[in-house]
Amino acid sequence: MINILIRRLIVLSILLSALWFGFKFYSESQISEKLNQLAFIASSQAIIRFEDVTVHITGKISISNIEITPVSISEDPFHAEKISLIFPSTFEMIKLMYNVGMGNDVEMPESLRLQLDGINDPFIDDRSIYAGITQERNSFLREELKNTSEPICGDDYIIGPDDYKKMGISSLITGFYWEYKYNKDNQKLMASFGFSATDLYTASMKINISNQQSIGIQDLMQMPQISSVEMVYQDQGLVPTTNKYCAQQSGISVDEYIQRNTSLPDEYYFHTIGIIPNEAMKKAYIDFLRKPESISVTSYLPPNFNPMIFAVYDTEHWVSTLGLSLKVNNNVVSPFELITPDPSEFMVDQFEGFEMAQDGWDDLEAIEDPSMDTEPQIEMDWEPESANEQSTFSSTFIEEQPLEEHETAFLHRQPQTRDIPVYKLSDHIGRQVEVFVERSKSFSGELLAVDREALLLKVRVGGGTITMPIRVQRIKSVEAR
Repeated sequence: MINILIRRLIVLSILLSALWFGFKFYSESQISEKLNQLAFIASSQAIIRFEDVTVHITGKISISNIEITPVSISEDPFHAEKISLIFPSTFEMIKLMYNVGMGNDVEMPESLRLQLDGINDPFIDDRSIYAGITQERNSFLREELKNTSEPICGDDYIIGPDDYKKMGISSLITGFYWEYKYNKDNQKLMASFGFSATDLYTASMKINISNQQSIGIQDLMQMPQISSVEMVYQDQGLVPTTNKYCAQQSGISVDEYIQRNTSLPDEYYFHTIGIIPNEAMKKAYIDFLRKPESISVTSYLPPNFNPMIFAVYDTEHWVSTLGLSLKVNNNVVSPFELITPDPSEFMVDQFEGFEMAQDGWDDLEAIEDPSMDTEPQIEMDWEPESANEQSTFSSTFIEEQPLEEHETAFLHRQPQTRDIPVYKLSDHIGRQVEVFVERSKSFSGELLAVDREALLLKVRVGGGTITMPIRVQRIKSVEAR
């Protein structure tokens, strides 16, 4: 009896092995044929080469030594030592390949991962876009900051490809991945992607989506309900290497180099990263330079989030509206702020002609109207039209005029009865107004509140209203409607 069972197991093993190797050979030949067809179709734009296609019993398909060389532009070829498509199981891989081969409707697996290893970095080349941008930005910053801040790395404000090569770094990106995981029971979808460089760093971004009915094409084309977004940087040697190199280039010690970063002026941050960090953020940055571990930014988005919020809200309100939080070396940084000053503070000559109208906007701090000090604090909220109506969080520009026409209108505007002086804005709370801001945009809605820093406007959109704060320094004029 035992001998019969053993013989059957041996026969079954041989049969399954034969079936697997038959499937493996057939699949590899079919994938190679499809790739060759794709290479032929794309031959007018790029030359595509690869060595081997391997189907693994673990549920992975890999392509080795793939190279893509552009035809029409003079660029180095893209090369990856291996491209892998990883399935949750061997069965899911076989099922998908069978449906594709038979022309059946394709049902995507509940998880999938695309991974590239051994990438030749396109950014480290002297002819790359990154190299060109770095050179232009350094030239600009040397001129703008010559009276306020010295270069932080030798003669440069921003580190470029040449600097990395001198550090012995031949590639800033050696790996890339993209993956998703779908839970059908709770209808939650997680998508993430990331970059890495061996012994230097890893960086990733993860997006969590709620109420995702399926991962079919039609459902994926709908506006997703994003519940949270997380970006993480983990250092594995890049920051210490950079600190040492920049200190040597500047002729100082590493400790002196890090200490010099504590006294950088606001102009430096404005011109390099676009915001001015507060003291808590600066301290966290110095701590990270001394002990580089990780930086993470997490956002818990409001229900029915609409990307148009980035165009409507000033960056100062992104933190509260988008639920942003910052961690450095696993320590929460508080307060976390995105402070974006008026560009005219640092670039006066480039913004000539954009001054506020002379009816009171140019000197708000000099106004001592008592009513301005007793206005309610500005709060951002979402007010649906009714409890039974599905609200849609969205925002839109109410009206936009051409840039030159609008600027000319304000530069040569004559006093009109519809213009509301700044010291009389509080008299118009509860009324409909139109607020003209920089960059030729205007917003129309009900004026809710006013203080010395901002006014609050209720704009009607979709199935409800959105309360929109507008910084006073952006405002060109306000008109009654």
